[in-house]
Amino acid sequence: MNLAKKIHCLVLCLILIAASCFVSMPALAEGIAEYGTIVNSDNGVNVRSEPKVTSSNRVGGLNTGERVKLLDKVTTSDTANPVWYKIQSVSTPTLVGYVAANYVKEDVVYKPDADFEAYLTAQGFPESYKPMLRSLHANYPNWVFVADHLEMTWDAAVTNESIVGRSLIENSVDDAWKSKEPGAYNWETGKYIGLDGENWVAAHKSVVAYYLDPRNFLNSTDIFQFFMQTYVPELQTLEGLKKIAKNTFLEKPFPETGYATYCDVIMEAAKQSGVSPYVIASMILTEQGTNGQGNSISGTVSGLTGLYNFFNVGASPSSGPYSDSVKNGLYWAKGGSSNSTSYMRPWNTRAKAIIGGAIWYFDEYVNPNTSGGYTIYYKKFDVKKSPYYTFQYMTNIRGAYIEGSKIKKGYTEQELQNSLEFRIPVYKSMPSAITPFPPKTGDNDNYLSSLSVKGHSFTTAFDKWTSEYGVIVDYEVSSVIIEGTKSNSAATVTGLGQVSLAVGINRFNVVVTATSGEKRTYTIVITRREKEVEKPPEPSIETTEYNIGQFITGVDLDTTAEGFIQKLNVKNGTAKLFNADGSEKTSGIVGTGNVVKIYDTTGTEKLSYEVVIYGDVNGDGKLKLSDITKMRSYYVDPEIIKSLPNAVVKAMDVNYSGSFTLADITITRTMWVDQ
Repeated sequence: MNLAKKIHCLVLCLILIAASCFVSMPALAEGIAEYGTIVNSDNGVNVRSEPKVTSSNRVGGLNTGERVKLLDKVTTSDTANPVWYKIQSVSTPTLVGYVAANYVKEDVVYKPDADFEAYLTAQGFPESYKPMLRSLHANYPNWVFVADHLEMTWDAAVTNESIVGRSLIENSVDDAWKSKEPGAYNWETGKYIGLDGENWVAAHKSVVAYYLDPRNFLNSTDIFQFFMQTYVPELQTLEGLKKIAKNTFLEKPFPETGYATYCDVIMEAAKQSGVSPYVIASMILTEQGTNGQGNSISGTVSGLTGLYNFFNVGASPSSGPYSDSVKNGLYWAKGGSSNSTSYMRPWNTRAKAIIGGAIWYFDEYVNPNTSGGYTIYYKKFDVKKSPYYTFQYMTNIRGAYIEGSKIKKGYTEQELQNSLEFRIPVYKSMPSAITPFPPKTGDNDNYLSSLSVKGHSFTTAFDKWTSEYGVIVDYEVSSVIIEGTKSNSAATVTGLGQVSLAVGINRFNVVVTATSGEKRTYTIVITRREKEVEKPPEPSIETTEYNIGQFITGVDLDTTAEGFIQKLNVKNGTAKLFNADGSEKTSGIVGTGNVVKIYDTTGTEKLSYEVVIYGDVNGDGKLKLSDITKMRSYYVDPEIIKSLPNAVVKAMDVNYSGSFTLADITITRTMWVDQ
């Protein structure tokens, strides 16, 4: 090898060595599982922008038990942390970065299991549930998944749980997660309306749908919101409870005599109530905060001092005499308007509030004989039994998710290998696609402040909440201009401008896309009238020869068809004569029962009359002995007259008296003799 080549190789080696110190070398990622769980950290794990501790930015953090999607596995020259995973947080998909491998436990890869597949099918789990359940089964083969088939449709659940006031979110979150539906936002002040104090506002529909969709939580942590809430001593221990209480006020000494710690009180509450101590602890932390900062347990609320309500029972603005939720909850804890002593009230000690509250909670939300055995999911989303939505324990849209994740902390990996049963909701008509994680940034203002069709009026006045409008235009209008103004100048709008119109109904959609990506559609239905066709003039009979009424009368005996039609003198149309059987009569004698039809210039029938010739009973247009004979037979048997055509009955009334009598026969006989 010559000197130049040696120098070239040496340079390449130095470059590769230097690069290995700063750039991670990808390992084969084919062998890693799709998902994993954060482990081995009591204080959380840092997520970094690069697979190294030094000179790498922290982009976020994860707690033990949180689920991550494994995007890659890389090795580096870092001796302390040689292996890293590139991860994406399941709960916060926007969080992507690197975590040292010793903090990640890969899922066991699912191997085809015919028995388990048959079980999933027998349970009726939709296909969209199965990938996550397969992964769980691979990691926890003893877990039991029960498909809880609901009578409610998915769309009905999303719509009703999104009603303003039913599902709330902290006002501190990004606008993308907050609703601007009527009652949720004050358009004049530009502020969201506090629905449980100033800090809780209506959650946006996309957020509601995400937390409502059970498929988003079929992982080893979040699935515990579908776990039954009853106390099972061998599954829920004091040691496990202490794990949930770690780094919270619940691990502190109990401030009252009789119990050493809060955990001791909670275990006693579990024994007396039948509610899992893990559920009790997670509820208290959710309601009162990690540091126990909730006013409901301060004991110092003015007018209600010395009272405690750890579960916030009755704590809503409309449940008592106060406008303040906390005070109404404490009013309930005191005994309410009747000074009730049920559930160990008044809750004038912390111990009574925790134990009595747990007993109350069992009766309302756990007891299978009264509540149907509600899981944490159902106590947030009352979709299991009618009347729906009326029995929701909490309004926090993330309440079930938060409490479920807390409960998981109480179980060791060994305990998680036990046979645990999870009741997983399955709605009717669920979409095949899993509800995506809501956008984290932006604004949900996807409204128009004005909408119009230039030069034309809507059938109903415009307002930003109404999605469909109607317009009617004349045939001569072949195109119109749709105009509109965005409520938020940063939103985008499609569908405005000039549009062509077909005759009949035309539908046009104006779509407003908010900065968060949420879309709202306004529909304009424009009806273009048919072209007006000039109507022909109405025909008329201008005869002085005949009487025109219900019948044509005044026609002489032995009148020819040609002469009869001519004397009708029809204007703006024509007349035709027909026999009683419907055949046209163009010659011969006009007789009683013949029909005259009048047509306009387009040939459309407009008028119709029967001909009556007095004395002509048999309809031949002449006066004969046979006519008199028929009249006599009808007179003798009046029942026959009821079945005769109206024209014949009219023809027998020769004296115009209005009825057929013997005098009519006599007059007809005289007429016959005299002719």
